[in-house]
Amino acid sequence: MHYETGCIFEWHVFPTCFVEGQGLTPFKLISEYVICGILLAAMGSLWWQGHKLNSAVSKLLIAAMAVTILQELSLTLYSDPFGRWNYVGHCLKLVGFYLVYKAIVETGLARPYDLLFLDLKHSEESLRAAKASAERAREVAEEASRAKDCFLAVLSHELRTPLTPVLTTASLLENNPALPADFREDISMIRRNAELEAHLIDDLLDINRIAQGKIELDKRPLELGDVIRQAVEVCKPETAARALSFDFDLGPASRCWIEADAARLQQVFWNLLKNAIKFTPPGGHVGIRCRLENGEASPAAGEQGTNEERSSSLKSEPETLNSMVVVEVHDTGLGIPPESLGRIFRAFEQADHWVTRRFGGLGLGLTITRAIVQMHGGTIEAHSEGMGTGATFRVRLPVLRIESNVPPAESESPGAATKPDAPQSTQQAARPRPLRILLVEDHADTVRVMHKLLKACGHQVQSAGGVTAGLELAIREPFDLLISDLGLPDGSGLELIQALRARGRKLPAIALSGYGQEEDLSRSKAAGFDEHLVKPVDFMEFREVVARYASRTADKE
Repeated sequence: MHYETGCIFEWHVFPTCFVEGQGLTPFKLISEYVICGILLAAMGSLWWQGHKLNSAVSKLLIAAMAVTILQELSLTLYSDPFGRWNYVGHCLKLVGFYLVYKAIVETGLARPYDLLFLDLKHSEESLRAAKASAERAREVAEEASRAKDCFLAVLSHELRTPLTPVLTTASLLENNPALPADFREDISMIRRNAELEAHLIDDLLDINRIAQGKIELDKRPLELGDVIRQAVEVCKPETAARALSFDFDLGPASRCWIEADAARLQQVFWNLLKNAIKFTPPGGHVGIRCRLENGEASPAAGEQGTNEERSSSLKSEPETLNSMVVVEVHDTGLGIPPESLGRIFRAFEQADHWVTRRFGGLGLGLTITRAIVQMHGGTIEAHSEGMGTGATFRVRLPVLRIESNVPPAESESPGAATKPDAPQSTQQAARPRPLRILLVEDHADTVRVMHKLLKACGHQVQSAGGVTAGLELAIREPFDLLISDLGLPDGSGLELIQALRARGRKLPAIALSGYGQEEDLSRSKAAGFDEHLVKPVDFMEFREVVARYASRTADKE
């Protein structure tokens, strides 16, 4: 007897699946196994792509497929339509339907966001992963930057340290009148080239600080003319050595007050003058001149008010003073090709490669100059008609105040205010009280040269090669002044001064080190040093600093 229900069976389109007394036909069995195979493949695919679905939904669907496979297998075992295996198969089918319901209907109603916006969720997770990766990359970059800063600091220290005895010895020999003049000229040549190396180191450190925004300016009101005069004074020997005529016209700069860092602004004009001298052949012309732009400023407060008003704030109201002072450095030298004007302010760039080969240099001076000028709220630009026509560099700086036309001796500039004290300071420095100096330095050549220099100035010197030896000497014997390197074999000069200050020793202390970045100076001051001189130390500056402490000691007595 055949169970044939429905139109498909009646039309004999579908093969016979069940024969009473025999059970399932081969077609039915093969069909069930094919269905099981398809379900297994679907389970594998779902497992492989499960990360694209909600985790709970994926697990429920896989469970539903597994139950359905068991259901299909159980249906291959029955021989009686009302038998046990047929009953088991239909029960498993109900379980499978329930799991599908849990996966799609119930979960979809309870957490529709997880199902409808799964791609958005994955995008958010990818974004979080990308942010985490970017944060890790930033940390790696910052660590690399710190390592680079540390390397540059150590490199500058190691390069500066051997320059100190070279420059100090050259300065001593250069100023020795007992030596022949031609010998002293050779020594001057050695000193100039050693100073050039020191300036190259400074430029490398400056460009690194500029790139990281770590240069800090000590801005104060000052007279622009004083800064320019100091830069010109530094360049005078080179101008004379190359037989250059020099045109020096301050114009209104002798009356202009600006807010600036004196040392950094002097570096600007020093760089521009050095370049002009460097690229101008012997017998040529170099000059510097100043003028006001955007109209003359209104009279200063002191010109119309009382003495009290003159001593009040230097700043004028913005609406009454909007002038810029223009400082031009010009020469009749090499000139700049028009196509090179746009790139000469870039780091490591010069007008052409042959310029670097002929004149040397790293191509950093103008980059540093522009950065410093911009930090002062100014601008710098270059002009040249081409090769062989010379060049002009114009620096524009905002004016703080225009002083009345008073003689330089009556100027209120900080430099002029100290001039009356100069004869007294010079007189005191001429016969300073001999100091007992403790020199803590591990570089043998530097120790020998410093001993010679300090003893030539009439001081007594004892030296130590490290923190431990220096501390023992400072505790055991009285000293008037400590001069210490920072990088020592058994520690740091910072540790030495901190240990002395902790023991109540108040002797003046000078840090003498190749580490010269702003943070190094700040750490020295915080540790207890009174001064921080950067190697290679300037011969005259070092003598003046020591003489100043000798004068203070004499005053106390």
